[in-house]
Amino acid sequence: MNQYINLMHVQDLVKNIISAIDLKNKHPYQAYTIWNDEYFSIRELVKRIESTLDLSIDCDWGARNYSGHEMLSIWPRAFERLPHLSTNWSFEAGILEIWQDIFEPS
Repeated sequence: MNQYINLMHVQDLVKNIISAIDLKNKHPYQAYTIWNDEYFSIRELVKRIESTLDLSIDCDWGARNYSGHEMLSIWPRAFERLPHLSTNWSFEAGILEIWQDIFEPS
């Protein structure tokens, strides 16, 4: 069973939240979601980190029982997506930036 995740770079998230606040002032009774288009499994997350950073992550898949709050299928969106939602950061660029800031400071 795959657990799915939906991630967005914090800079993209903050920019979209500000956009939602501005839109809320124009349309006070409209609700929106701020979700990235891309969902991927935890296994895919690890593979993408390994590929981006050219390293191996030792995982003990299935060692823990599911706790009941995991996203095991892609959830339907209850609200309309934020109009003009934008994401400028790729997952790989965000991971690489964090890695370099922590482990390769200038």
